[in-house]
Amino acid sequence: MQSPLPRNEDGLLYRCSYRPGDTDVVQPYVLEEDPEEDENGLRTYSLHDPDLHFQVDHSVIHILASDANPGNNVPGPHTIVGRDGETVHSEVIPFPDGDIPREEWLQTLGEYIAAVMFGRLPNESERPFVLANFPDNMAFYLLEKTRSDGRRRTEVYLRSHETQAFATANEFARHSMWLMDGMPQSVQRTACLCKYCDHVVGGAPAPQNPITRDLLILSGQH
Repeated sequence: MQSPLPRNEDGLLYRCSYRPGDTDVVQPYVLEEDPEEDENGLRTYSLHDPDLHFQVDHSVIHILASDANPGNNVPGPHTIVGRDGETVHSEVIPFPDGDIPREEWLQTLGEYIAAVMFGRLPNESERPFVLANFPDNMAFYLLEKTRSDGRRRTEVYLRSHETQAFATANEFARHSMWLMDGMPQSVQRTACLCKYCDHVVGGAPAPQNPITRDLLILSGQH
């Protein structure tokens, strides 16, 4: 059985832990509307506070905290041999579509972060929120896996260290919010609700579907 989620000094859940139906949770971060609209006539928002672990510039979110190992976290080529002798060779290859996958992730993350952390849903009169980039030292890459029978497949990952690689923006969304809150944790567990952090120590990762469902509800997509 899991320990209770950590709470702040006021006894409230951290904003990154907010799930549908929660009431005893820290209020959303308050953004300031920028004095001028953007080139498309859309309103934008900003937030600069030296005590926070993120900042917002004209609806572009910058995460200033990272739990990634220092240096290059892109995995090197490697081959796994199965019990039946079949091999799977993995190596990083260039994205055939350039920056499109990265941009899609950053847009999805911006929408989730805005909904959960700022309490702001998409509005046609406002510029959509977007994440500027991934946290420092996190590697975003395309991995090609080739089996000994010639079959191939590719998978996108965002990797912070050997045991933590997110396969979708939905998987990373909750972790990004935890970083923004300053990585709060107690002796028993962290306040992060991502599939890799929110599970019993030593157990398998938590299922992703309930996590994604909560994100869709909070962002008005469900």
